[in-house]
Amino acid sequence: MTKLELFVFDMAGTTVEDNNDVHNAFMKTVVECGIEATGDEVQEWMGRRKRDVFEYFVTRQVGEGAADLDAKIDEVYAHFRHCLEDHYRNGPVKAVDGAEDVFSELRRRGIQVALTTGFYRVVADIILGRLGWDKGLDADHVGGPGSVIDVSICADEVPQGRPAPYMIHKAMSLLGVLDVHAVGNAGDTKVDLLSAYYAACSVNVGVLSGSYDEATLKEHPHTHVIESVADLPRVLDSLS
Repeated sequence: MTKLELFVFDMAGTTVEDNNDVHNAFMKTVVECGIEATGDEVQEWMGRRKRDVFEYFVTRQVGEGAADLDAKIDEVYAHFRHCLEDHYRNGPVKAVDGAEDVFSELRRRGIQVALTTGFYRVVADIILGRLGWDKGLDADHVGGPGSVIDVSICADEVPQGRPAPYMIHKAMSLLGVLDVHAVGNAGDTKVDLLSAYYAACSVNVGVLSGSYDEATLKEHPHTHVIESVADLPRVLDSLS
């Protein structure tokens, strides 16, 4: 197996605790804005770029080509942003147990660490700041001396969010990694696994600390399914 040079991690539900916080913000917005969507339908969109979710549901309700479609999407998405930012500014924000130790262990092994997320940059920066993971990041969110991670990538910084592979590819570009087979990925959603598959990552890990159960994740491309990112070093040991 090609030696790993980069490991990419999702944020909410994978490295950052998510007690249905994102789902709840979606449902609060759906109810308060009068959007027709069930909890199960919203669940199917976990991990994707957040604006894409509302584009889908609002378009379904208002109708493709409606005169006020774009304005309605903007209105609903703005409401969601307020709910989400308020939660992460004022509610609890906690790393998944063992996540920071895994970052340190991977970097000790010479493997760079990237965080990718379906969040837009404002929310990602709130979370990174509250956890202290923004330490040492430059204006391009690339790590330097003393940083906790090597790069942070958001869905609004690439042409298309998950399941497209572009966040993984951007992390590779910023960190000078040429070989997709030298990249691993870990996430808690179906689109995390699909994104890693489309990016041709050699290690594609589903974690059970977030949105989906083991049976659901195993229906999608993967190399491993583990309880938590804390178990990742054991996985990598088994590959060497």
